Amino acid sequence: MIRICFALLVLLVSACAPKDNGGIVLSVSDGEYQALTWSDYYEAGKESFTLELLDLKQGSVWAPGAACGLESDSNDLDGIQVYLFHEMKESSTLKLIVRHIKDGQPKSESLLKNGIELDSRISFDVTWHSGIVDITFDDTTEKIDTDFRNLKPFCSVSSGTAKFVIGN
Repeated sequence: MIRICFALLVLLVSACAPKDNGGIVLSVSDGEYQALTWSDYYEAGKESFTLELLDLKQGSVWAPGAACGLESDSNDLDGIQVYLFHEMKESSTLKLIVRHIKDGQPKSESLLKNGIELDSRISFDVTWHSGIVDITFDDTTEKIDTDFRNLKPFCSVSSGTAKFVIGN
């Protein structure tokens, strides 16, 4: 009877434990950038992301960072990204912002969180439909109205190493 109760307890705990699908690790040197996409473009969709900046390649080219978001089919320089980055060499913490990017340049930026420790896991959901993108992080939703009609998810890293879990 004790064995049966123990087995049931183990099954219950393992069923309730969060699942880690292993994730994807991208790593680049200072001044390098790598991006990954994994689907077609869609007018509407939802994706869950977890990102974790693991290592910083501090240099002078650009800030180490990791991003997840949506890329537009009209121009791969257009999109929405949640960007976790290390801004200053003197600081040991990271910033998390949402950026609306048009022609490769930020059209708007919004600070989601400051003072994040390296190796912290950041989780958020992104939904989109007919150009409206909602980013939900820490029980807050940021709504962005864009002219983007078809989007696909991506993740990227610059000047460092990051781990991404998609669809967690």
